[in-house]
Amino acid sequence: MKKLFLIVISSVLLISALSAQNIKQGNFYVGARSTGLDLSFSDKTYVGISAAAGYFLMDNLAIGGEVGIQSYGSDTGFKLMGNVSYYFLETNSGAVFGRVGMGVDQETNGDSSFAIDLTGGYSFFITDVIAIEPIAGFFIPFEKGRDASFNLGVGFSLYF
Repeated sequence: MKKLFLIVISSVLLISALSAQNIKQGNFYVGARSTGLDLSFSDKTYVGISAAAGYFLMDNLAIGGEVGIQSYGSDTGFKLMGNVSYYFLETNSGAVFGRVGMGVDQETNGDSSFAIDLTGGYSFFITDVIAIEPIAGFFIPFEKGRDASFNLGVGFSLYF
């Protein structure tokens, strides 16, 4: 058990040492996000989960994509979005970020629409490569009968 613990700790330290500058040009991120605690403009409850990945074109500026599934009321939908993220106000433990995403939001009944996702949050780095990200977002689907929603959530990302 002690050997396993030492291997895990050594691996985390090695990965951390390899990527001390995690939001710099040429680096990547991958992660998962969950949203909920819906404060929408309708009586439907919004809950979503998604996977995301991105590439830093320059220091603090990343382009990426996100694929997810969300539930609102009795409807279920899928989203596929491209996004741009900008990280600012860096501290010793992380950075504030803003993200703008645009893409397709499709319901299981076949209806699809263009959607915009505006998100902000804080990447709190628990190591140099692992971040927990509390987020707040505004999801705007452009489909008749669907309302925009304000959501709170949390993400988990790896930066390398």
